[in-house]
Amino acid sequence: MKKLYYACLLILAGILVVATPALAAVYYASVQVQESDGNSYTRLPITASLDNEYLADNNYILATGFDTRVITGSSVELPHLVVDDRLLFVSNINANNTYNFKYTTGNTPLTDMPVIVGYDGYITVTDDVDLELVDDFEIEFDGYVDTSDDGEWNKLIYKKDAFVVYVSAEGEITAGIIASTTTTDTYILPNAVGSYTNIASVTGSATHWGAVDDPMASPDDATTIVYTTSSTQQKDAYNLASVTLPPNELIESVTVYFRVASTNVGKNDRTQPFLRLGTDETTGTAVKPQTVNNTYVTASEILARPGGGDWAWSDFNDLQVAIGLKTQDAYSTLSCTQVYVKITYDSGNTFTKSVTAVGVSSGAHIVKAYADGTDLGIIVDEGEAGEVSDTVLLSGASVPDNANDIIINQSNVMPYFDYLKWTVSDTLIAWYQPETMIHGRAYTTGTAAFTNGSAAVVGTTTVWTSAMVGSAIKNNTDNIYHTVLSVEDGTHLTLTANYSGTGGAAAAYTMAPKLPDRQGTEEMGAITWGANPSGVDVSIGSLTAYSQPAPSGTIDEPGQDIVEESGQPGWVEPTGTLTTNPFYPLVKMASDQTGFDVTQIWLMLATFFVLAGMLAVFGFVPHQLITVAVGGGLTGLFISMGIYPFWVIFVFLLGGIAVVLWERAPSV
Repeated sequence: MKKLYYACLLILAGILVVATPALAAVYYASVQVQESDGNSYTRLPITASLDNEYLADNNYILATGFDTRVITGSSVELPHLVVDDRLLFVSNINANNTYNFKYTTGNTPLTDMPVIVGYDGYITVTDDVDLELVDDFEIEFDGYVDTSDDGEWNKLIYKKDAFVVYVSAEGEITAGIIASTTTTDTYILPNAVGSYTNIASVTGSATHWGAVDDPMASPDDATTIVYTTSSTQQKDAYNLASVTLPPNELIESVTVYFRVASTNVGKNDRTQPFLRLGTDETTGTAVKPQTVNNTYVTASEILARPGGGDWAWSDFNDLQVAIGLKTQDAYSTLSCTQVYVKITYDSGNTFTKSVTAVGVSSGAHIVKAYADGTDLGIIVDEGEAGEVSDTVLLSGASVPDNANDIIINQSNVMPYFDYLKWTVSDTLIAWYQPETMIHGRAYTTGTAAFTNGSAAVVGTTTVWTSAMVGSAIKNNTDNIYHTVLSVEDGTHLTLTANYSGTGGAAAAYTMAPKLPDRQGTEEMGAITWGANPSGVDVSIGSLTAYSQPAPSGTIDEPGQDIVEESGQPGWVEPTGTLTTNPFYPLVKMASDQTGFDVTQIWLMLATFFVLAGMLAVFGFVPHQLITVAVGGGLTGLFISMGIYPFWVIFVFLLGGIAVVLWERAPSV
């Protein structure tokens, strides 16, 4: 009997050593970045999908994420930001090269992290009276500024028709009070079939899209048309031609134009425009522009971005335009001869007053734009050897007070910044410098009803989830962001504070990841995440424990791999069987209290039950083979639940054989 006890303890030790993480406080994951389109990038903000919230919940990283680092192969630390569902970091990437980095944990905690929004990402701060600059303000930020001249209007901070700080030329940063904004229009035409072709008939063209792709100024009217006599709406979707657009300008609007005619204007024949992006569609108004039989007339409507949110230049790579035709009855024919889209965007400004710092090379800089009631000024790297500055008399000029939002870092000109402070009349109003993990999701589906003085928000056709806790959310009419405290179900959530806007009936809303305001809670930023540019692919490998905790964040030799690669089942995230197990809350609580991760707690419990079961069976039926069979059965059960990996059964079987041989061995 004593031999069996000793042998079972050996089995227990073997399983724990082989299958359990090394209980180390330090882990790492390999991050590979590959560029395959032949483009090189200086300080590229790179995005990798990673469930950091789960890692924090299960004690792999701190709740803030501040014990993590991203390092190069030579252990150089890179600027990085930890988000609940992704990891962002900044590195130089050369064309057609592959780079290997490490995401490490267990380091000395940081006190804050830089703001990184990804390639083509930006931050929106809603207009507020406290943010109005007038003629006494200071805007200061510390970050990497790309001052190379790519011919675009590279905006660091922008409030339309009010104020801007931007890279105006090679090595120059300009701050200016805006007098007026110049807008430019560009047009795109159908060039291929879209997601569906449902209009009944086409004349003069082999394809539906070819019948409506006439140039803006020269429609061919009845020569090529799509048409119907159906009293049920029929729709065609058309792919739009690619267009070369300046990537850094604010998109004002997207307008759909369509040219139609009816054989009987006495009938209520109606045409309806649509825009389509992926599976989302924006629906326009069904109208009847025609007034004379068989005479073509052009109508138009500005439509919002499908799926909600702000337009991005990358949207136009996948945008489709659609048109719906519907007659009153079969006694008239409604035809369409032309469809196209107009994009209106800001292309420049004229200034009331402006100042320019010259001789600023690309690199990390502290930039301060200010006005003191007398002068407008800009200073780069104040007090440093390379300080540059410029001032101009205000002469009564001030920054216009308008309702436009503030856009930060819209143009990839600042791949990261350590902080941004916004001061008005010597009072710090907003301070952006993350001191915890960033949380939130972008979501605009359905409508939401906000009530003044209440923290409860009710959705219609929404599918809200717990992942949205921490998001910034606003009623699009009131344009005041609040923070999501909890999500009760798919159509009900609660704010951290009572809603301060007007509210009212269910209306369009915007939910976005939140950039907290360290100065308070009033001026939070809404993050629009960027995406890696075409040809840049990122993969994250297994999360692996180092062989032992290393002091001061240094790295020891790699230990056992404990987490499968991203997208594969592994030790980091229990399968549904474990998360829905009735004991999961107790396991989670034990994890929170002890510092062991959830997987380790499950594994220790399972191993305890295997050992206890074997000993209990042997106590009633002292037979080694039966005891081993029971232990094997319990091990198989825990494998099926996802607690043990499948190969643990082989460790057990080897241990079981050893038990039988040892028990039968003669005593000395």
